[in-house]
Amino acid sequence: MHRKRRYVLHGNNIDHPGNPHLSKVQADLLRLSNPDNILRGIPAELYIKNLTITGQGTIGLKFQAKEGFRIVLNSEEKQSDGKEVLVLDIGKEVTYFRKRNNNEKTDILASTKEKKALLDDHMVLYWFSLDKNNRRLRYGKGPMQSQLTVFSYNFPQKKSQENDDYAWIEDLRYIAVCYTAIKTEDFGEKKGKKPEIELSVWNLPVTVDLPPFIIKRENATLEKLEMEKATVIDNLPKKCQELYWNVVDVSLNTPDFPDFADAIEYSIKTPGLRCYEKLKEKAKNAEFGNSKATYLRVTLGEDRGNSPGIPYVLEIWPSGHYSPVHSHSNSFAIIKVLYNEIMVRYYAGLKEEKWYNEVPFQQGQITWISDKHYQTHQLWNRTRKVCVTIQCYQYGDDDHNHYEYFDYIGSNGVEKRFKPNSDWPFAEFQKLIKEEWKKHKYISDD
Repeated sequence: MHRKRRYVLHGNNIDHPGNPHLSKVQADLLRLSNPDNILRGIPAELYIKNLTITGQGTIGLKFQAKEGFRIVLNSEEKQSDGKEVLVLDIGKEVTYFRKRNNNEKTDILASTKEKKALLDDHMVLYWFSLDKNNRRLRYGKGPMQSQLTVFSYNFPQKKSQENDDYAWIEDLRYIAVCYTAIKTEDFGEKKGKKPEIELSVWNLPVTVDLPPFIIKRENATLEKLEMEKATVIDNLPKKCQELYWNVVDVSLNTPDFPDFADAIEYSIKTPGLRCYEKLKEKAKNAEFGNSKATYLRVTLGEDRGNSPGIPYVLEIWPSGHYSPVHSHSNSFAIIKVLYNEIMVRYYAGLKEEKWYNEVPFQQGQITWISDKHYQTHQLWNRTRKVCVTIQCYQYGDDDHNHYEYFDYIGSNGVEKRFKPNSDWPFAEFQKLIKEEWKKHKYISDD
């Protein structure tokens, strides 16, 4: 009696390619794959895109994976069938780097059982970086930053120019995914909605992160360049550059109102005055779940349709107040501290409980956000005085959705969304604060 042959697509048993329950893509993958390999549990490969530069780049897949999956880098756009390729194999119990797309122990480059490197049960961006020059593999979750690497591998050094066991990594270019539930249409938009699987490909590997600090060109030093403590605006995306030049020389205290910061502080601390009463009102509403999770939003200009809300916002942070952990609609942003100091905590995503970096920004310092970097953060004024910042935002040219909300984590741990609003337009706010300050000065002088 003959045993019925079982075909395997990444560890899950399914019938032969003619099974009517298979998607067309799965059936095609099975036909392309070597039957003997399928019987041994070697996944079929769906080729989805190419690296721009052979031997280097970073691939990102953002989705909610229900089971383990693999990302394969091949020098040819066809099933690897035992040929040398690079594989990131992410599982629920163990994650591997492999040099062939199989399950052989001899082809495992490295493995880890650390929880942070295993499959997550929620939506996450998984990325895989190949760096031929530094002979390094990196795998991370969240923004494509070296700080968020969860697993890495360094290839052995060349034995000689003529004798290199891993010379073939320089020819890798074609990107494939091995995942049973995958369909080609999962990578495309459906009726204006985001793809089921968001694919992103960088032409560079993840090496050294661009710092969150922006300095003026004339303030750049050899030490800062070597230590990579700061970057100049020319290194950042074009959208950040456009916003930067609008706020780089902006000040809060000006010749016509040199006490603006002191006047705001006075208004915050004095019952009956504008800022005090507005904060009291916000504390009652407790939109973000805590009276300290409140701040004032003073907008400049009007909504131009190219940013989440009005693009320029003066944010006023009383002592001890903070924001919830929130994301920025995949927009680009520049933030300048106009008065005092603000602490920024960066998170890999909204679901992450622990921040991966904490940076204090002092008066006059500028930071940035892009669609791929520093998207999720928390602001916190830990000083004894008010802090004032200017934020400016805009969507990227490739953003055709223009998501109008900032998603955040509420006090109960549930993800919510906040539509950027305004407590006052700037001209009105400045006029009100001036009037309060004049009355205060008049009484004080008497």
